[in-house]
Formats: sequence, C-alpha cells, structure tokens
Amino acid sequence: MGWWWAALAYAETPVFVGADPAAATQLVVARPVATLGAEFGGSATGGNTSFYTLTSAVNGTYRWQQNKLGLVAAGVYGRGRVDADASGSLSPDEQDADPVETARRVSVDLRMDRFVSPMDALYALTGVLVDPYAGYAQRTHEQVGYSRRLLARPDAQLAAELGFDYAQERYVPGVSPGYQDVFAVREMVTGQLGVAENLSLQAQVEVYENVLDVADVRVLHNAALVVKVSKTLQVKVGNTFVYDNVPVEGFGRFDQTTSATFVASLL
Repeated sequence: MGWWWAALAYAETPVFVGADPAAATQLVVARPVATLGAEFGGSATGGNTSFYTLTSAVNGTYRWQQNKLGLVAAGVYGRGRVDADASGSLSPDEQDADPVETARRVSVDLRMDRFVSPMDALYALTGVLVDPYAGYAQRTHEQVGYSRRLLARPDAQLAAELGFDYAQERYVPGVSPGYQDVFAVREMVTGQLGVAENLSLQAQVEVYENVLDVADVRVLHNAALVVKVSKTLQVKVGNTFVYDNVPVEGFGRFDQTTSATFVASLL
C-alpha cells in the first residue's frame, strides 16, 4: 500500500528565486513593503517499498526606496529502505532493516538588489548549499550581476540576468581533491504567463559556465503549472531539473525533483 501527500504552502505569489519579475515596476517605493512565505510538501510510500521525502522552503523580501533585500531557504529530506545488494527488489532482511537517510539538501541565499531604473537593477548575493548526495559537504558562493525586466504586465512577466559567481566547493570524504574554487559566468531567464483566468505557467532557466574550464557547464531548470482555486488558494505542480556536465567525482550528472503543493496567499 502506498500513499502520497502534499501540504499547504504560504506565499504572496508563486515566484522563483532571482529577478522577481512580478514585482511592481517602481524605481522608488513610497513606503517599505515586506513579504514572507513558507512552503511544505512531501511524499511517502509503504508496503513492499517504504520511503518518505519532505520538501520545504521559506522566502521573504523587504523593499524600501530603491532597494530590495531577499532571503530564500529550501530543504529536502528523505528516508527509506534501500536495495543494498542491488538485486532489483527488497529481500526480507532489507524489508526488516531500519530506514536510512536517502536525501538531504539544504540551501540558503541572501540577495540585495539596487534598482537604477524601474526595469533595471544591480544585485549581489551570498549563499550556501549542503547536498552530500550530490557530493557537496558544503558549497558557499558569492555573486554580483545585472537584472533586467523585459516584460512586466499583469498577465505576463519576463526577466533576464547576467552575473559572475565565485564558489568555494568542499566535497564529501572520498572525493579527491576535496576542495575547489569555481569561477563562473551566470545567465538566467525567468518568466510567468497567464494562459487562462485561473491558470498560469512559470519557468526559469539558469546556466553557470566555468571560465577556467569551458567543459564545466551547470544548468538548472524550474517549471510549474499553477491553478487558482480561490482568491487565496492555488494548486502548484512543479519540476526542478539540474544538469552538471562535470559533476563531483563519483556522482551523476542529473538531479530531478517533482512536487505538488497547495499555495495560500497571505497578502
């Protein structure tokens, strides 16, 4: 027997990390504006297989004058019984074994934007990632760049960014060398489109290109379908896909997460 669930998410609007294309196109806001959202969901299966995965996120912004400060934190955690002998099924001993950790990923990013026009901003951010199942014991990074809103309508938003990222990567035990500095150019495009009165599509593509190793390219893609159920409630089905052309030694190139959540607007 298996069961699946997705819990309630709280957010002002379902937006992605980055240029915030849905923000009001104002160079200077008349008074400070703050937003805060939190999201939680997961899945679980029991019976012949047994595992669960939890996902969560918190995001907030504070906008004053020509400035915007943003914080985004996200996490994934999973446990389950695994096919330790790679037989293709769980043996009786494996079914009776205690669940083990199967996923653990935590990321936090703090970002500052300075608007130089209603459609243009300079930004700086710093962040940290912990993802041992992708080989990262800890990955910290600092970034600066330029953000441009290409389209800002109630039913359609589009923005692009160009920046430079410096990352300090510390790998899990067994990876040699255990540390690397990565200097990369970052390109990003993000958008949202209202295809019907109660239906919208969101997508974001982000690319990191290592300036010291042209073969080292990392692509992150987010996509979501959002259905508005009521004035304050939405249902969102999303997918996150990560491709690393030069992954950490001993780890795969692909990572993917699919989720479904309910989104409740607080403001």
